Amino acid sequence: MACPFYRERWIGDGETLEGRPVLYHVICLQNTPPATIEEQQCCLESKTSCWRLKTANKRPATTAAV
Repeated sequence: MACPFYRERWIGDGETLEGRPVLYHVICLQNTPPATIEEQQCCLESKTSCWRLKTANKRPATTAAV
């Protein structure tokens, strides 16, 4: 099970990238597909929501000095 926004589109038409066959395309319904293997792993481990949103929510809010 993976993030609810994570999708894979399996292909078999001989597409290649950098000389290697492409087996599937990763699709993110939030329009933020993983760019690295590490990010894809985060997508696969996040079960209930986007890991990017969780990370953004954990950042402390900055306050402007007046």
